[in-house]
Amino acid sequence: MDKVLMIDDDLDDQYFYRSLFSEISSELDFDSITSREELSEKIFQVDSGAYKLPKLILLDLNLPRISGKEIFLELASHVNFKRIPIVALTTSSSPLDIQDCQRLGFDAYFVKPSEFKDCKKLVKTLHSYWFVLNEINNH
Repeated sequence: MDKVLMIDDDLDDQYFYRSLFSEISSELDFDSITSREELSEKIFQVDSGAYKLPKLILLDLNLPRISGKEIFLELASHVNFKRIPIVALTTSSSPLDIQDCQRLGFDAYFVKPSEFKDCKKLVKTLHSYWFVLNEINNH
């Protein structure tokens, strides 16, 4: 079963996106964490073989005590995570954030939509691209 990992400190957003992904595909496992400490635990679990790597990471940029950009750098330098697509999913529409994420190597940048129908459309697009159409991610 394919997995999405969402790194976001907003529990409501985690629940909301989990619901949207589960509506679109019952063949998708959605996991979420809120902090660097939880990420460290996931990395340890992956390294020990106790946690299956996700095929897509959704990363909020605005986290307490650490930025999403710092988390990106940590993941991108880790042997098990560096090939996993990391998508910024954030409330920031700042051109500086977008440029920084592009420079760092994020695979995509999306501003969280405020309308339900737009959120659903975004999740359908993410699912279709990363889990259906993209052959690299399907092997």
